[in-house]
Amino acid sequence: MAIHGCTVIARNYAAHARVLAESFLAHNPGAGFSVLIVDDPRRELADGAMFEVLGPADVGIEERELHRRATMYTAQGVVASLKSRLLTEMLARGQGPVVLLDADGCVYGDLTPIAELARRHSLVLSPHSLDPHPLWKVDSPEQTFIRAGVMNAGLLGVGDGGSEFLRWWAERTARRCVFDVQRGLMLAQTWLTLAMALFEHHVLRDRGCNVAGWNLHTRDVRWAGDVPEIDGGPLRHFHFACSYDPERPQRLTWREHAHWWPTLDERPGVARLSREYATRLIAHGYRAASETPPLFDAMPGGTLLEPWMRASYREALLDAERDSTSEPPNPFSDGEERFQRWLHAQALGHMRGEPG
Repeated sequence: MAIHGCTVIARNYAAHARVLAESFLAHNPGAGFSVLIVDDPRRELADGAMFEVLGPADVGIEERELHRRATMYTAQGVVASLKSRLLTEMLARGQGPVVLLDADGCVYGDLTPIAELARRHSLVLSPHSLDPHPLWKVDSPEQTFIRAGVMNAGLLGVGDGGSEFLRWWAERTARRCVFDVQRGLMLAQTWLTLAMALFEHHVLRDRGCNVAGWNLHTRDVRWAGDVPEIDGGPLRHFHFACSYDPERPQRLTWREHAHWWPTLDERPGVARLSREYATRLIAHGYRAASETPPLFDAMPGGTLLEPWMRASYREALLDAERDSTSEPPNPFSDGEERFQRWLHAQALGHMRGEPG
């Protein structure tokens, strides 16, 4: 059956997108692949690409709305907030079923089973783990999943009946695509836990899909020559998440909070996978891409957008939209000077105890 893959990136993930698209197309002959780049207005990364390159305007995000999100969110948040819009555009074109993959993954097998499930069930969600983890004294991996979301947003399948879900997801991630553990938000991902109760869906239980460090506690990749397998079946997709560094492929993650992941000394099959993926990333321009900061990390004048600036702007924008009052200025549409003056006035108002 027809299948279309897609991903959303900022420009520093261009090498990841190239590897993902190449691997997807190699294992799914006749498929198409689209990459939405949130910060490449001149379409420079489209030159020589084997995949379709889209910009925010192509998925219905006009420039001022992009600038709002670029002020509220880091690049990771902007990327996550546009997943639903990319999927909506793909379905509107008649390219469903569509499989959305995070760019930091690689495809090793046929993904048409996911597309078939999406055609039948409209929405396919992928859990972080299909195996229980041991309980620890105070915290445990399963509690991490509860906080981060039972389902992982790095692999979704959507069919023609998924439009209602996508509208719902788009509404929530437009203004609430942030890291805020106290309020139950981890970008676009935690919303998927609630989606299970609100929309018809299928939970993907293919043990060769969305394989990642967080679900390797009971298993390892096995190799049949040059073909990777896992749990007695094909490895279809591996998710190299959590700041995987191809310059240091001897570890899947260097983040301290993932200390419970197995080491690659304990998983020699995954260690080979990691070495090969690292080689592919570097060959596809990882070093140059990773040294190119996302366009919206800084204001047009070069001043970095700090977390408190983003939070102040987002709070004021939410208030303005709720009360139908004038929205706050943002540095990309209204200029850095005007935005800085607004921030200064906000800070003075807080010092005086005035409402925002």
